[in-house]
Amino acid sequence: MEEFINRGQPVIDIAGIKFYADAASQEFIEVGNTNNRIPIVEMMHFPDHSEFLFDHKTKNAYQDLYSDVGPDADVQYVWVRPISALDPGGMELLIEQGKYQWAEHYLTPLPTIHIGGTEFYIDEIRKGFREVDNKWNVLLYTDTNCDDPWTVYFDKNARNVPFPHEFDIRNPPGKLPDHISVERLPSGMEIKTMLRDVITAQNEYLIERPGEKHIAKHKKGKSI
Repeated sequence: MEEFINRGQPVIDIAGIKFYADAASQEFIEVGNTNNRIPIVEMMHFPDHSEFLFDHKTKNAYQDLYSDVGPDADVQYVWVRPISALDPGGMELLIEQGKYQWAEHYLTPLPTIHIGGTEFYIDEIRKGFREVDNKWNVLLYTDTNCDDPWTVYFDKNARNVPFPHEFDIRNPPGKLPDHISVERLPSGMEIKTMLRDVITAQNEYLIERPGEKHIAKHKKGKSI
């Protein structure tokens, strides 16, 4: 186990216990005991979150089969944001060390919009709105969570949609919490119009290079 180096990693709450989100080591590290670490390989991963069964006795991921959880088990099912989105600084370290690559798909600058005071690129290839200041944080097109498909409940703390167990979109309170807002998103037609120049540049590139599906330049550090 490598010695823990505190470089200001973000701290999140997991089942009432504080953990550092450390993307460089791909672990969640307990603040009060840095030898206690939850590797992300212990979790199930989805585009917008990771989830796992947390064992309160060990303060770590439950190690037995989930189907074998007994009545005396002190466990809790947990969702966390993707570790890449939580700790973009750690991801940049991995890129600098040659352990990870960021694929840059575009020839021209992407259009941007503001959602809840945060600026996002419209990233058609990644099928979502990608935060300008944190390229690992993507609000997916499929995560629109209001009855109107072009509006969204937005969590200003996470800079993404709230988790369903944290905010019931089907039965929202009369007064929204301060960190939750309802935001309008551009429609599919509006997105297509805003991306016209980007799509034109991509198509011209593909005409010159038949057989390539998209541009995939691998760059270090921050990119659009």
